[in-house]
Amino acid sequence: MLAESVTAVRKKLDSVKSDNVKAGRRIKEMQKLNSLLSEDIRQLAQLDNIPESEDKGSH
Repeated sequence: MLAESVTAVRKKLDSVKSDNVKAGRRIKEMQKLNSLLSEDIRQLAQLDNIPESEDKGSH
């Protein structure tokens, strides 16, 4: 009975470790996507600043 409990705990621990590894990968993916999104936002902000003066001049 004790051996079964130890085996069950080890399996659960392995499962938790696996979940942590998967979560770590997802976090890294999300950080990479967040970084790309931030860069896109910066570029869009720069583009938004350029046409404003041209639009005002054309009206």
